[in-house]
Amino acid sequence: MVIVKKIENEKELADCLYIRRMSFIVEKNIPESIEVDSLDTFPSSIAHFLLLDDDKPISTFRASEVNSETIKLQRICTLKEHRGMGFGKISMEYAASYFKAKGYKRLYLHSQEDSVGFYEKCGFKVISDMFLEADIPHYEMDKAL
Repeated sequence: MVIVKKIENEKELADCLYIRRMSFIVEKNIPESIEVDSLDTFPSSIAHFLLLDDDKPISTFRASEVNSETIKLQRICTLKEHRGMGFGKISMEYAASYFKAKGYKRLYLHSQEDSVGFYEKCGFKVISDMFLEADIPHYEMDKAL
């Protein structure tokens, strides 16, 4: 059974950080000093989410409030061996539903260039020119809730 949940303890945060380490630091060679920051603690002012498939952590994202109407999604990733199976879409649908229920009107994120098509399928639209983040081409994207 697949579930997405807001993390509730340090062990779940460690699961999120492991997924991010494998996806960003190992696969994309993003320096740990860029990938892990002061918001990666428990508890934190930022919300971390974990997708579990039969209790196995396989995907994660974190979210922060920009203002009373907008949430920024960050560090969205799925373990390589679980990509292409719809887990990212489940996470994005969950984020939209979760934050809409809390009264937010907009989600936005910075998409790596090679993920723009995925986010477009999830209802996001490109709203910026290309820019570099961690030396990787990105686009700002948003979605109305």
